[in-house]
Amino acid sequence: MKFDSLGNVCTKVTDYVANGSFKSLKENVTYEDRQNGYAALIRLADYRNQFKGPFQYIDKHGYDYLKKTKLYGNEIVISNVGAHLGTVFRVPKLHLPMSLGPNSIVISTKYNDDYYYYYLTSPGSSPKCWCKLNSANLSFHKLKHTGFF
Repeated sequence: MKFDSLGNVCTKVTDYVANGSFKSLKENVTYEDRQNGYAALIRLADYRNQFKGPFQYIDKHGYDYLKKTKLYGNEIVISNVGAHLGTVFRVPKLHLPMSLGPNSIVISTKYNDDYYYYYLTSPGSSPKCWCKLNSANLSFHKLKHTGFF
C-alpha cells in the first residue's frame, strides 16, 4: 500500500476561514433565523443532532461570499476544534443551499470519497490523533501534508 499526503489525494481541503479574514467574515456573513435565512450553515452540532434542526442560517449575501465552502451533500467533514475534535461525518443532501460552518474542514478526493470516508472513520485511522500531533487546532494546511493513503 502506498502512502501519500492528503494534499495529493484531495481536490478540495478547505475551511470556513479560507473565505477571508475574521473581520471580513463578520462584515459579510449575517446569521439569520429560518424565516429570513437563505442557506443552512452546517456545523458539528447539526451532525450530533442527526441533522434534525434547528439549523443556523445565513443570508444570501453571506452564502455567496462563502464560495469556498459551499456544500451540496456527501462531502467529508472533519471537526478541527473543541471537545469533539477529529469527528468525521458526511454532509446530507438537505435540498437547500448549504455552507460549511466554523471549526471544521471539508475534503473531497480525486478518487472514491466513500473509501476515504470509511478509512477516516475506521478504528485504524484517527483524525483526532492527527490533531493532537499537529496542535490543539488542526488547520487545513497541516491536514494537506498529513500522511495518508
